[in-house]
Amino acid sequence: MDTIQGRWLLFRKRYVAEDATNGQLHDLKIAFFAGFTVMLNFNHELSALPEPAGVEALALLYDEARRFAARSSTSEACS
Repeated sequence: MDTIQGRWLLFRKRYVAEDATNGQLHDLKIAFFAGFTVMLNFNHELSALPEPAGVEALALLYDEARRFAARSSTSEACS
């Protein structure tokens, strides 16, 4: 099992520009850990649902994530 820090380092290597400033890295790392924490909270909530409702809720989250990824190259993604 990996750690959140390990996933952050992998994310940073793959997606963050090498010339990112310390301030940018700091802000990105905070956002990354915050997003991970939100996902942990979602997982906790999903585990308390009956299986059909949990599967449906998880599918909706995946759909939302895919829609965001599809429009992430536009300014619409930030609204």
